[in-house]
This record gives sequence, structure tokens and C-alpha cells, in this order.
Amino acid sequence: MESPRVFVSYASEDNDRFVLGFATKLRSERGLDAFLATWEIVPGDSLVRRIFDEGIGQAEAVIVVISEYSINKPWVRKELDVSTVKQIEDGIKLVPVVIGDVDKHQIPTSLRDTRWIRVTNLDEYDAELSQIVDAVYGRRERPPLGQQPEYTRADLGVVPGLRSSDSQILKLCCEMEMQHGERKASLVGATVFEEAERVDLHEELAAKSIKLLDGRGYLKAIYTISSSAPFRVTVTDLGFDEYASTFLPGYEALLRSVGLEIVNHDAQRSSTIAQSLDTPQVIVEHILALFEARGWIGIRQETAPWMDISNVSPELERWLEET
Repeated sequence: MESPRVFVSYASEDNDRFVLGFATKLRSERGLDAFLATWEIVPGDSLVRRIFDEGIGQAEAVIVVISEYSINKPWVRKELDVSTVKQIEDGIKLVPVVIGDVDKHQIPTSLRDTRWIRVTNLDEYDAELSQIVDAVYGRRERPPLGQQPEYTRADLGVVPGLRSSDSQILKLCCEMEMQHGERKASLVGATVFEEAERVDLHEELAAKSIKLLDGRGYLKAIYTISSSAPFRVTVTDLGFDEYASTFLPGYEALLRSVGLEIVNHDAQRSSTIAQSLDTPQVIVEHILALFEARGWIGIRQETAPWMDISNVSPELERWLEET
């Protein structure tokens, strides 16, 4: 890799006290091809050609040494003007280095919106030198990029109309309900938060999602008077249907299979359908509740651990024929 060309603009008064040693460090210690007029221009050379065509014109970066001397030098001002144009038109880097007794208001106007590096100790400036070299190379000190929160993964799916965090809370609650094996199981709010933490959803964000899902009818949250966090959470039939449509492969086919068990096989209990389809009973009962909401069947569940089916409407049979 070829060393980057760096043009150093400065006043001659700063040569011995700083610039010569500084440019030497750039070359010998940091691998930058520093262009310094003291080294490059010999008697008989054209100053304009050497400085503006070969120096600034071929540089990838310009370092302007701002001091109490250089701020009054017309030649340094001209180099700065040309460098500013090159920065705008060609994207070269312009790095101001401030030394000596220079107040903020004395900095040239074209550099007021540029971060400059101030060197206060002209004999010891390794830290500042590293910052200057990093600026030339475009290197920034920042921590490595970590993994995205688990709940933002694209492959996890998002319920239409919800954000990723809301979808994951709904998914967690539905999965917890299925683990309980009971439709509309009462989930402990603190346990929901614990599960949310496992997918990098902190409690505050999870609480907001639960409140939103409660407002949209996907969850039913019960709060105590003194707390903004839910004491208990229950999945509604609407919420489970939205979850299953997004996250359960083959859910649409399962809806049809449940309907066929009722129409073709005269199934009258959720437990019978679940066993026949080898599907968790809690999923079957949510589907039956969905069918009831559509007016296709009647359901009753009293003390028995299953749901009884009655009053099957012709609408269910019509839906099966059309799907």
C-alpha cells in the first residue's frame, strides 16, 4: 500500500520549534509521506507549481499548523484557501493543528466548523500525533459493533401493524400459555418480564408493549392500583390468532383441518380434535373460539378440561368449500 501524501502548511517561524520534528515523526514513525516546503523546494523551483500542483494538488490530506505567526501569513492563507476548495470538490482531508498562543476567535473562518487538534507541549505530543494520524487515515476509536438485540432479528417475524418488540412480547406470552397447556392461562407479569430479558427486551420496553397489546385486544393485562407493570397477563383469542398466523407454520391449513373434523367427523370435543390432529389442545381451543366469534359454532366449557362444540352453522361448511 502506497503511503498517503500529506501536505503540511505552516509559517517559517514555526519550522524549528515544531514543524520540522513533527513532519519527521509523520514520515519516520507513522508512515505518512509528508510534503514539507523545507524539504521539497530548492532554488530555481516554481513555488506555485511545487506547492499548489505537486504539493496540495497531489495530497490526500492537508495539515495546517495554526500559530500566532501563521494566522497572519498571506501565503499560509492562500494554501488554506486552495485546500478548502480541494476539500469541497475532491474530498481531501483538512486537519488543523493549533500550537502557540492562539485564541479561538483567531482561528481562520474556514476552519471554525472543523475539529482541530491543539498541541500544548511542543516537546511531548505522542497522543496528539496519534489523533492527527488517525484523522488522516479516517480511523475512529470506537467499540466494535456488537450483536443486535435478539428481538430485532429479521427471521423472527413481525405481526402486521406491530413493531418487532410488540410482536416478540405477544409471541412470548402465547408460547408461555402453550407451556401451561391452558387457553387464557393467567401469566405472572414478572415471569413475562424475565422471559423478555432473555431476548434483550428490558422491562420498560416490555411493559410498553404489553400496554399497547392490551389496548389493541391482543392481551388482557391486570394492573394493581399502585403499579404501571401488569400483575397478570392473559392472551386473548384475537391475540393468539395474530400470533399463530405469523409464527406457526401451517396455521391456515390447521384452521381448515379443525373445521373438517367438525363437519366431516362430527367432532364435538376439543380434546378429540387435538388427539386426532396431533395438535396441542390449547391451539385447537383458540381455533374453536375463533370459529365461535365468526358465528360458525357454539362452544361451552364448564368444569371439564375440554371444550364442547354445538350448533354448527352451515357457514362453516360453506367456508370449507370455498377455501
